[in-house]
Order: sequence, then structure tokens, then C-alpha cells
Amino acid sequence: MLRTIAGFANNNGGYLLFGVHPATNAVEGMKSDHFAKTDPAKINRALSTAFDPVPIISKSIISLDEKIIGVIHVSKHEYPPVIALKNIDDTVREGSIYYRYVAETLPIKPGELRQIIAMRERRAIAEFADRMGRVAEGRDATLNLATGEVTGSTGGFLIDKELLPKIQFIREGDFSQKRGAPALKLIGEVEPVDIKEKENARIIRDAVTPDAIIRNFLLEQPVVDPMQYILAHAHCQRRWLPVWYYVVNTEIDPDEIADQLRKITPTNPVNRDITVRRLLKKENAYRAAAGKSRRLCDSLMKGETPEIDNISNCIPFANAITGLKDLPPNGALLRSLLLKCLDMTSAKTPAMSVIYRAACRLDELLHIKN
Repeated sequence: MLRTIAGFANNNGGYLLFGVHPATNAVEGMKSDHFAKTDPAKINRALSTAFDPVPIISKSIISLDEKIIGVIHVSKHEYPPVIALKNIDDTVREGSIYYRYVAETLPIKPGELRQIIAMRERRAIAEFADRMGRVAEGRDATLNLATGEVTGSTGGFLIDKELLPKIQFIREGDFSQKRGAPALKLIGEVEPVDIKEKENARIIRDAVTPDAIIRNFLLEQPVVDPMQYILAHAHCQRRWLPVWYYVVNTEIDPDEIADQLRKITPTNPVNRDITVRRLLKKENAYRAAAGKSRRLCDSLMKGETPEIDNISNCIPFANAITGLKDLPPNGALLRSLLLKCLDMTSAKTPAMSVIYRAACRLDELLHIKN
């Protein structure tokens, strides 16, 4: 199936049907509910580890004459070719490009590969021409990588020369991206500066990191550009990151933010899609607590505050927060306790993932409006 999905993505997209006889196209229906219960996120995770760029799919179910058909729609990829990252059984070979021909998926042939390369060249030329047109009209500014000067028709600002060699731009439609590289993003109040004041102008911020996202939420630290902390979800490796604290501070409708997330090119498409579903309230960080965590959960709802005096208390406490269905009376105080757990926990331990998820659940309880 993975090979076929890659083939469709490199051509014009297509549909995979389950419960239809391959020879006669007769509707037989699926014999089990395995397809219906399969989480699309699991399929996306498999695709993200198998191909680059990642094919875009959607899953649905159709009922015909009381027979259930499974459907996977594969979109034509905007930036082909989709290339295999590793060997998978005997069907997918590392470095191969697969293409959907009539009734079969094969390694791409020279003619189709030339078409993809030509399409990419045409797109690159068109984007470059459009960008130069925007600069000429004064709608975009230019960055001099030698001096750090950013200039436009209405003014400019500077980036410290010491920071220039460290810059790796995150691609959001305009810049190239190196996966996993450190990045710097320009944010904040950027005002035009006079050429004589260059030595005093330094307006730049380090890349948004998962640690910055969770700590700013737990500390209730205001940020200059909360939207960047939301868009960063598309480039972070952590699945669970607070988002609603920043949504509230943007004063933008969550549906509109979800649309913006969909439009960017993600480093981690699976995590980007999860954040989109969270913004649309189709997914949340809640997970039922059990055992000691269940008892802690009950005590929190009674307004009791547990003691967090060592790292062994952190996981049950974090799981208890994740299992909360409503905000406890002392809900706001839970920020400081989670922050204490965060400071006591190493980034390489399983406890860290539990703490991040707990922060997400607390974020939801504090900031989502019913």
C-alpha cells in the first residue's frame, strides 16, 4: 500500500479502495472493522518514516447496499518527487521514486522523471520572478547576507553580523529549509532605522523551541508574537505542546489559525496535523488515569495540593492532570507544580513526554472556552 500511495502522489493523485474486487470491481464490502478503527495518524507516521516529502492522504468510509467500503484518497504532491527513505519488505527500495502507471505502480521511467524535473524548474522560475516583482513593487524587503541589512521601500533594520552565520531560515513558502538545523526567526516590533543608527539596531529572536513553548505557558510569560509559537508545532518533534495559551493571546479564531497551519510546509507533518485537529477540537490531551494517578486526580478535584519533592512523584502527578475532565479549584497552581517537575526531569527520560502531555491538558482546561 505504501508503494501505491507514493506512486499516486508522484502522478496526479488517486484513490485506494478496500472491499472492492480487484478484477471485477464488484462491491464485496470489508469483512472486518480493522480499516475503520485504524487511526489516520498511524498511517501518516508510517508515511513520514518511509518517504520524503510525505504524501498527503485522507481516509473515509462509504456504505453501499449495507456493504462498507474503505477509501484512502492520495493527493497529488505539490513538491514531487516523493522518494523512499528506506527499504520496506520487498516492495519499497531506499532511494526509489515510484510512479502510478495504468493499473500498476512501478519505479519511475525517464520520461515521467523529466516531466517532474521540468515542472519543478518552471515553478522555481515563476516563484523567483514573483518574488523579484514583489521586491520591485516594495511589498517585500531584501536581506544582505554580508552586512545583515534588511531594506525595503519604507525603511529597514539590521541583524547583528555575529548572528548572520548562524541563521537557517524556516521555510514558509519563501526560504529554503534544512531539516533539523538550528534556526532564527525575526519577530517583534520592527521599525525603520536611519542608516546612521545601524550599530544600535538589533532586532532578532532565537528559534521557537519546545522548551520555550512549555515554559512560557507554565510561567504565563507574555510573548511578542504568539502566532510563531503555534506555527512552530509544525517543525517540532514533540507531539504534545501547549497551544491554547498562545491562541488566546493572538485573539484570532482557532479555525483561522488551523487554516494557516495547513498552508505551511511542515518539517513534521504528523505533529502539524495533530495540532490542527486540536485547534478544531477534534482531539485533546485527555487520557483516563488509573491507580495512584486516579487517586491523585480525585484529590486534585477536591482542591488538595500534592507534594512534589522528588522525581518519582512527577509521573503519577502528570498522569493525574492528563486524566482531569474539569479544572480543579486550585487549577492555576498546577502550573508551578508542573514547572517543578519539568525542572527535575531530564529531557531523555520517559517522564518528559508525560509532563508535556500534562501541560497540554492543563492548557486546554485553562483556556478552551466551552
